[in-house]
Amino acid sequence: MEESEQEEETEKSFQERSQSQLSQENKKLSKREEKMKENWRIYRKGAGVIWQDESLNEWPENDYRMFIGDLGNEVNDQVLANAFIKYPSFAKAKVIRNKITGKTKGYGFVSVTDVNDYIKIMREMNGKYVGVFAM
Repeated sequence: MEESEQEEETEKSFQERSQSQLSQENKKLSKREEKMKENWRIYRKGAGVIWQDESLNEWPENDYRMFIGDLGNEVNDQVLANAFIKYPSFAKAKVIRNKITGKTKGYGFVSVTDVNDYIKIMREMNGKYVGVFAM
């Protein structure tokens, strides 16, 4: 075997081992990330009480979330979602409600995963009607 062929085989073997090691390290990282996500907790404090808030775990990671105001009581999560479903990266819509009465507080949030859709929504949906009020 010539020296250049030997060097090529050595290089090939090194690359295969490197890829295998990287693959194993990536698996370890993804397991670690999953574990961190499972253990991720958000704590809130108000009126001298501390509690764990699970509501932020419902939203996708790395999303772009926008405040949607002036929503009437007839608007629910589905109605709000239907107004934004035409955007490809739409992820979630949520109307904020009073926990005791169940009535809307008049605002909600919409989440998209692409910044370009976020910008489009800001331009196109400002002043559009959802229910009886313009956003």
